[in-house]
Amino acid sequence: MDCRDSSVIPRSGTSLRPVRLLNDPDGVEVATVHARVTRSSAPGSGAAARTPPGGGAQGGAGGRSRRHLARRRGELPGDRRGRGHHRTGTEPFRPGSEWAYMLSGSCRISAVDHEGRNFIEDVKAGDLWFFPQGVPHNIQALDDGAQFLLVFDDGAFSENNTFLLSDFFAHTPRHVLAKNFGWTREQMENLPEREKYIFQGDVPPPLQSDRVLSPTGDIPRSFKHRMTAQTPQRFRGGSVRITDSTNFAASTTAAALVDVEPGGMRELHWHPTNDEWQYYISGTGRMGVYAAQASARTFDFQAGDVGYVPFAYGHYIENTGDEPLVFLEMFKHPRFEDISVMQWMANTPHEIIADTINVEKSIIDELPATKQTVI
Repeated sequence: MDCRDSSVIPRSGTSLRPVRLLNDPDGVEVATVHARVTRSSAPGSGAAARTPPGGGAQGGAGGRSRRHLARRRGELPGDRRGRGHHRTGTEPFRPGSEWAYMLSGSCRISAVDHEGRNFIEDVKAGDLWFFPQGVPHNIQALDDGAQFLLVFDDGAFSENNTFLLSDFFAHTPRHVLAKNFGWTREQMENLPEREKYIFQGDVPPPLQSDRVLSPTGDIPRSFKHRMTAQTPQRFRGGSVRITDSTNFAASTTAAALVDVEPGGMRELHWHPTNDEWQYYISGTGRMGVYAAQASARTFDFQAGDVGYVPFAYGHYIENTGDEPLVFLEMFKHPRFEDISVMQWMANTPHEIIADTINVEKSIIDELPATKQTVI
């Protein structure tokens, strides 16, 4: 990704690079999982992963994932891609909530809440899932494998703090496990002696035969949402699908899936709720960011890059290629909100705007009064 400076935004807080994004309070992970993979996790702490702090690959016979972290006063390495074959694991939970977007393939997810109510569903490309903090859950690849983006709401997130069931058992005396579960020593002979983060498993059976009926019932709010099944909002230069707590009640993360046609642009805007972090799914683009005090910077992105925009910084994103630019905008906030510069100008007394930017009032009169998200 190239960077072009214009009264450079200070590196101490706002550098937007796929490998060095600074001062982002939220963490992003991309895990790639291919066929016959199970990945189980639940937000908490305790497991010791072998990935070096700050990023790296982690895996085993079942595949591998790659992670990078966002820290409040440090680097956010942003390119989060992984490749593997089979992944199976049991990670009961993580320190924060987990929001995910399925990039390709399909997988089965399941979770159990504090009352023992469960949730078991299949997800495919274009779907989302959301697991609240502290809820144990599984992710298991189906026949075609799975690649997904994981987004965490804690900038201090680390795989080293993932609570792994295998590691928990490896660090619990056998007599305690026997007492807790009623198992014999012979039944526990093959318990793992260390964590099983990624390992090979079998493709699960059809969903209906894999369901477990809990005596306390199902989790009342779905942890799955079909984002690409939403009817998009269409504009001259592309389209957008917005998913937040208004249509995905379980989620506390808001997101927009933006599709910008060649020559199009995500209009000049900013977000009044929180910092924005982005994941570029396909195409190439250029983002310009304005930070006040004559500070601005321009960045080029391609598929697999991560972008970051601090709270209330003005910005735009152009499609610089000859194919659609598709990317996600994500926020640690239950509602998606943006301020359109054009809509703001059109709904402010036009004389004030014209005098401010030294133009004829007539061209302000012609601006559309409704939001034009992609132009």
